[in-house]
Amino acid sequence: MKIKTKKFWSAFTLIELLVVIAIIAILAALAVPALTSALAKAQLTGTMNNARQVYLAQFSMANDGTATGDSKLAWPGDLAVVPTTMAGYANGVVGPGYLQAGDINKLFNAPSCALVVSPVTGPPDSVTFDSGTAGLKVYKIKDVDPANTIFIASHNYVYATA
Repeated sequence: MKIKTKKFWSAFTLIELLVVIAIIAILAALAVPALTSALAKAQLTGTMNNARQVYLAQFSMANDGTATGDSKLAWPGDLAVVPTTMAGYANGVVGPGYLQAGDINKLFNAPSCALVVSPVTGPPDSVTFDSGTAGLKVYKIKDVDPANTIFIASHNYVYATA
């Protein structure tokens, strides 16, 4: 007696296989833009969270400066010597201990920016910006200036102006 074996590949025709492959390709083509958009939003969320952390450190520093009367602990625009570079601003927040020198590289970086920061330990800690562009921009606002409402913004995000 002869037993017939059914082969898996003989169950589908070439046309059926091509149709299934075409449907999978169309679904993949529709999913790629959505995944790209989700990745961009996730990167933006990470950058904005870093900006929030820097803001909270600056806010704590300014509140402590107001409470103690220390003129070195203030908003960037209220300082006696306003920092003109991002490294100067970072050292102003790292020096009193409101941010750690090792965290500056993570906080000031963004996906579209390749900032290289070297922490320098010592009393007080400081940082040097070796190369690249910071992913955040700090504005020189003053505590009593209601016209300036933005303190820190992301470098890799275009704000709607309309």
